[in-house]
Amino acid sequence: MFDHILQKSCFFILILSFVQPIIGQKSMDKYVQGTLNNYIELTNDNMHALWGFHMNLRRFNNAIVKLHKQSPSARASQSISYKHEDFTANKESYYMLPAEQYVRVLKRSQYIDPDYRYPLNETISSIDKTMTSLVTLSKEIEAYTKADLYQTDFNLEKAYSLLDQSQALFIAFNNQQQRINQLVHQAAASYKAPAPDNEYMQHSTQLKLLTEPCREILQAVKSGNSKEVKRSAEFLKAAIELVALEEAEGMNKARIKGQAWWTKELQVRYDFVLSQSNKIHDIAQEYLQAIQEETNYPPHGPAYYFYNKKLTYLFNRYGRGVVLQYNKFVDESEVRLIKLTEEPHWFKVQYVDGDDPVAVTAETPKEPTIKKEVEPASPLEGYAANNLVFLLDVSSSMNRPEKIGLLKSSIKQLVELMRPEDRVSIVKYSGNAKVVLEMTSSSERDSIYKAIESLEPGGRSQIGSGLNLAFSVLEEAYISDGNNKIILATDGAFETDRKLLKRITGNAKSDRLLSIFFFGKREEAEQKARLLKMTNAGDGNYIHVKEDNLYDTMLNEARRIRTN
Repeated sequence: MFDHILQKSCFFILILSFVQPIIGQKSMDKYVQGTLNNYIELTNDNMHALWGFHMNLRRFNNAIVKLHKQSPSARASQSISYKHEDFTANKESYYMLPAEQYVRVLKRSQYIDPDYRYPLNETISSIDKTMTSLVTLSKEIEAYTKADLYQTDFNLEKAYSLLDQSQALFIAFNNQQQRINQLVHQAAASYKAPAPDNEYMQHSTQLKLLTEPCREILQAVKSGNSKEVKRSAEFLKAAIELVALEEAEGMNKARIKGQAWWTKELQVRYDFVLSQSNKIHDIAQEYLQAIQEETNYPPHGPAYYFYNKKLTYLFNRYGRGVVLQYNKFVDESEVRLIKLTEEPHWFKVQYVDGDDPVAVTAETPKEPTIKKEVEPASPLEGYAANNLVFLLDVSSSMNRPEKIGLLKSSIKQLVELMRPEDRVSIVKYSGNAKVVLEMTSSSERDSIYKAIESLEPGGRSQIGSGLNLAFSVLEEAYISDGNNKIILATDGAFETDRKLLKRITGNAKSDRLLSIFFFGKREEAEQKARLLKMTNAGDGNYIHVKEDNLYDTMLNEARRIRTN
């Protein structure tokens, strides 16, 4: 079986290598490539927003089902809350907001052939309408819960109607995403492909050899096709072994030298892509076992559970998945490559029983036994151990309640969530950098809180010395397969230079990341651009920390690597 799949894998590579160059005659220029990739980026950005809506709608759906199971007398004392969030307008999540990217794509569409321009623009217009409708529905759900309308909506028909409309929008987005992917790659195929012996093309082919069966697994799980899941998993395993064999010597430092002396050297992180691909393969096996054993994953069964909870995480950007890794490779490639779309979350309305809402009348209240789900001991359960260095700006400019005060409470809030295996260290910088707390288990909360409370603002920011010291602390305490990260908390009142960015980039390549928490009422455009440049170099996140996003911000930073 393995030999057959290995031969098929090699055949797939040969087909890509020899067929692509003859498809088109004209070479693609940078304007066409940039425009086609903008369509992909816009789709992926909206997909990232879809993930946020999915989480909120899932919570609302669960609350409605629990309410529907209550008797009329018990229902009167129940309350449901829903807070609308427009995830398409969350500036911290995007380099450019989807609405701004949409306008940009329309303007740049002049660079591509009209045969593809018009259907592509029509499709992104449909995506824009879908997301606008989802925002409107989210606002309507918030109004529904604030007015306690669920108390008079006895059979919760209005609530289920709102959820049904949401499900229809998720299905529409899925179809639109597939259409964008199809059109973009058809347009790209009309141009002459780079030579198959080009080093960038060879790496692109190998990375696709991993990403494509991963996608096939996701789609097969979603459709409930167990035979296809098994077939794709076997193909993925063969591809993993083939690529690992090919890159055995280089692995986490496989490099491509620029074709010209002034171009940079590109690192291909095969170790990480292979690790994520292996996890997707293993989850496919878990899914197949759950199907065979008829394991119950309420409310929608194992397909819904594995697809939404595990597979999309390893495939999409928010889990630093395989598609993100390929798209980052495209960004740094010297040849004209096209990015890949992610896979949207799957939203399916949960009813009380079966596939349709169940009517509950005042004369015959329905009070079934409610199965209690076991809550995890910690919201970090199932995630890799954390090894976090807080690099804290305690300069004079931080002496504000919304800065130093919020900074202290944010660290405490994260420590409260942590497990004993999670560790934190604190380095402060104003004037000379200093280690305030050596790497310490979160179980020693008294020591951590004492170090936090000892922080007093004063002096000038010396970011260079602070980062150097923080990276040294992180290096000494490095955890293999852990979440090794510096979290720089600042109001951004400092300058950066090329040498500093080079060190940040170098550490990120060895899995020592940098995220930045910005504290302050207002972000200046130039200041934000500088901080974003640092986090992009450090492969981390930039977040404008506020009271209302404090919990999610801290939790997301500690949930970088899923272990099961």
